[in-house]
Amino acid sequence: MCTATESFICTDFSRGIVPADRGSLLVLPETSNAFHGSLDEPASEAPTVRNLRKLDLGCGLTKPAGFLGADRFRLPGVDVVLDMDKPFPFADDSFDLVYASHSLEHVRDLMFTIQEVYRICRDRAQVCIVAPYYQQAGNFANPRHQQAFNEHTPRFWTDFGNTQIAPEEYVHPHAAHWGLAASDNDNPGIDLRCLRMEFFYYPEYRMLPPDEQRAARKKYIDVCDQVVYHLLVIKSPLEDEELERIVATMEFYDPPYVAARRASEAASRLADDEAASRASEQLAIRAAEQEQLQAKERAALLLAKQALLAVEKPSDPIAEPTPCDESRSESEFTESLYAAARLAEGQPAAAWANEPIFEPEAPPVLSSEPLPELVTEPTLAPPPELPPQVSLADFNAIRDIAAATARDLDAYTHRRSIRFLRRLSDRSDMRPALSPAYRQLSDDALLNVPKVQSYILQPSVNLQRLGCLNYRLPLNRAGLCGVTLAPWFAVRPIRGLLGIQIQSADGGILAAATASAAEFEYHAPVRFEFPVVDSCDARPLSMQVFVRDIDVPLQILEWRKYRLHGLRSTLSRAFCAVHFS
Repeated sequence: MCTATESFICTDFSRGIVPADRGSLLVLPETSNAFHGSLDEPASEAPTVRNLRKLDLGCGLTKPAGFLGADRFRLPGVDVVLDMDKPFPFADDSFDLVYASHSLEHVRDLMFTIQEVYRICRDRAQVCIVAPYYQQAGNFANPRHQQAFNEHTPRFWTDFGNTQIAPEEYVHPHAAHWGLAASDNDNPGIDLRCLRMEFFYYPEYRMLPPDEQRAARKKYIDVCDQVVYHLLVIKSPLEDEELERIVATMEFYDPPYVAARRASEAASRLADDEAASRASEQLAIRAAEQEQLQAKERAALLLAKQALLAVEKPSDPIAEPTPCDESRSESEFTESLYAAARLAEGQPAAAWANEPIFEPEAPPVLSSEPLPELVTEPTLAPPPELPPQVSLADFNAIRDIAAATARDLDAYTHRRSIRFLRRLSDRSDMRPALSPAYRQLSDDALLNVPKVQSYILQPSVNLQRLGCLNYRLPLNRAGLCGVTLAPWFAVRPIRGLLGIQIQSADGGILAAATASAAEFEYHAPVRFEFPVVDSCDARPLSMQVFVRDIDVPLQILEWRKYRLHGLRSTLSRAFCAVHFS
């Protein structure tokens, strides 16, 4: 006589003859179910997940309450040990709900296993399957996974043409018809209708719109990691009206694992929404501060224009004062700002253009060896001699605004997306725009770059970000005594220094020199001189360009060669002239 626990799985042959190839079948006792009559009567309503005969196929150590647990190993909580590649030890029409989580991907013949699931289910029973989505690296590498699960898998378990799944989830140019069970001219004798299909995504894709998630899932690996199917077992004719009623009233089984995953993702989205809300508030505050800053900038620009007019056209004590032309655009005011600053320092007026900023493939490392005595401490640039119409306080205010604008521009252009787009599309060459002061440097620099026609001249990355840049010097002769570079900046620095180190092939420092901010001029090269380097082997030298305590973004002009339209690493060469004794 069976105990209360054993009676749930006790062998009983009163329901019919046991097929010889299945051994002893486990026949479950009848349970009261308002949605089912006897086993011989077809069900007419959708079953609920309460008071049902429920089977967890491959339960392991996590069998849900109220389920009969089946697994290939005799673990705690496992009621029936079975091999899913062999006929199941259950009678036909035994279960109202079959749940399989991360077990069916291990079977050798998925169609055979699904046929067994179909056989042991009652008509209109529910089947819930949780499986790893096929297109992920962990799934590809797992030698125990033998079956693939994606949006097309349940199409091979029915030949019915229509489905409750949205067409965009499974659309395929070679299979517009949903049911593919008979696609190889072999009828497997099953009809499992997929009513719901749910995908779970990796964190970086969870916040995307559904259409973008869908497109990424079908195109890339490691986008979606889990898929859940809810299927309806059909063993007797089913009219469309009855199917609609079942779908409307069915209580889909929600596995604990899936419910926990869904709750975790909902909490993550809520946290992201809260973070987005806080970020939005911060942006609103920043926008208000920016508006105030812009108002101050406009006032400073008007002041700069007045100073520019005063410098360009000295006031006549007899003539009336020239009124400020309010019709000029703000961009012209900005140009006037830079022109006023340059004229105040005795420099020629010239328009400035935005320069692209690129990041080298590998950040260079400044040598840890102590620099020679030629390297001096950073010095401050002396205050400029201003016309009487412009006070030093006004000039400093204008310069602070220009420096802040230069830093904001550098931060914007350093964004990954902007750098990537410029890497692919920006092929602007600055040679035609160079001032006459660069003519000699340009002529000398052409001698240092082989096949110069394949290179373009552009500013380097902001040296404030990396500290130093490394370049090879294509020379191996003795007598090197100087190098001329072309620093590039939107606002002249008032403190800090720019320096170079000449290194041998084995990394030893042969020479070093620096130039302070006080020596920089707009649109003019800088020459570094050092004692003659007599020792030189047959291998090329290298040059490190570095900055110390520079207060504004500073770049140097360099030769650039983009390979494979910018998709491969970029070659950089120094735009410099080398001097020998």
